Amino acid sequence: MLREHGLLGLYIDLVEPSPASDEELMLVHTKDYVDYVKSASINGVGYLDYGDTPAFRGVHEAAAIRVGGTLLVTRLVNEGEYVHGFNPGGGFHHAKPSEAAGFCVYNDIAIAVRWLRNHGVRRVAVVDVDVHHADGTQAVFDDEDVLLISTHGYDGRFYRHWVD
Repeated sequence: MLREHGLLGLYIDLVEPSPASDEELMLVHTKDYVDYVKSASINGVGYLDYGDTPAFRGVHEAAAIRVGGTLLVTRLVNEGEYVHGFNPGGGFHHAKPSEAAGFCVYNDIAIAVRWLRNHGVRRVAVVDVDVHHADGTQAVFDDEDVLLISTHGYDGRFYRHWVD
């Protein structure tokens, strides 16, 4: 659509990401969990969680490139190359440090926040406008100085997500 409407190059730059490294994934996720996802990525059967997040061949690679996109836009904005940016393939806010949830393998949002914090950004706010609660992101930063605003709703038609 961006190409069809003539927005690329005029208002929007398309920047190709690289997959996040294991080191970057482990800014939030445990080594055991990353190894588990890699193993599931080879086998390609079953679920990574209780039945929402399917394992398929290449699941690790597919999730790592999405994290890489979020880290790329985070770095480009943080370094002043862009004023703002977005990753249309990101936003996986249900994944927790050692588990997948709600179709989210790796939590790219939390990884980007941790990257920012590690690069001297003291105050970070996450405004999550998804209809589901950003429970994974909240679980990661529950005891840290990160402002999380989640505008989720629950009307009884889909499962609830929150941290007890």
